[in-house]
Amino acid sequence: MGFIFLILAVVLTVAVLSRLLGGSDDAHDEVFEGVAPGIIPASETEAPTRQITAADRKLPVAVRFEAPERMRPEETGIIRDRNTSGSDVAAAFIAMTVEGYYRIENRAGDTSETTDTGTPSTTKPAKNTKDNWIITRTDKSPDDLEPLRRNLYESIFATGDTVALEAAKANMRGAALTLQQEINTGAITKGWYTAGGASRTAVGSALAAQTAGFQEYLGRAEQKQLQYEEAAGIFSRFLPWAVGLGVAKEWSGHFADIAAQAEADGYGDALMATWAADLAWWTGMAMLLNPGMFDGLGEAIGELSEGIEDFASDMLSFGSELFDEDPFTRFGGIFEDDTDSGVFGGLFDDDNL
Repeated sequence: MGFIFLILAVVLTVAVLSRLLGGSDDAHDEVFEGVAPGIIPASETEAPTRQITAADRKLPVAVRFEAPERMRPEETGIIRDRNTSGSDVAAAFIAMTVEGYYRIENRAGDTSETTDTGTPSTTKPAKNTKDNWIITRTDKSPDDLEPLRRNLYESIFATGDTVALEAAKANMRGAALTLQQEINTGAITKGWYTAGGASRTAVGSALAAQTAGFQEYLGRAEQKQLQYEEAAGIFSRFLPWAVGLGVAKEWSGHFADIAAQAEADGYGDALMATWAADLAWWTGMAMLLNPGMFDGLGEAIGELSEGIEDFASDMLSFGSELFDEDPFTRFGGIFEDDTDSGVFGGLFDDDNL
């Protein structure tokens, strides 16, 4: 009986959240008075605000070269689209990878079998298929992870220190749903949405503009804007954001081009070592790069680009299946926007005037 009441309580809670937060209303979003989109005044609690207007929606959003303030990569969906999805789970996953808690690799083409005569033979499975992704725990302690990420981390390795992605996804189910629910409700407690949840606060609108500007940069960063050394320092740092914002292919592609150009320009071992250190979390780099040689870095980054695109796609598929299967577990729908938000996530959607 107690279990039944618990289930009813969960259903009621989700229903209440859906009622409070369901249905976006860009027309009632707030913005800060007298400042450009994306700017949060120093004294934000005292800064004047007003309702967004048609003129506000036509203002250009400045390209942003740093990640949005106060946010984590897995929160881009809720602030941009009023919804969390598989891309947010993928962003959190890649963030922990980049931070060194585990490594990922694709073992396509590295499967050995034995013939009927006992002679070893090598098979070549299709490159970058979901069955070949392997996740390996490192020695870095997860104790400093925030609770939601640590919950996700522990679910990944519930069965051992090395696990196939397909097995990890099955274990991640509950943790991913919890992550999504907490992100959604946290958007209100952090003051990004009004108490009713239907409209962004002025802070939320500013963060949405920052997110749009950063997405623009990640998707269109030009080679001439980045020095080789600088590129090595920011690729991994911004990759989780690119995954969350759906521009991982573009972001990785920029660096494949940069690495190829650096190689052509004759840069040597020192720069290669910098890039290799930045990409240490990607196990495949050890095979794609020869120690002490810069040759092949562009190709290696290209392989990484393809791998990240495939891995993110697989995680997105997992998230879509997980969050859309029924109304009682689909916490992501509480901020769902049926309009095509485009690059600016509904912030400047004229249909909502």
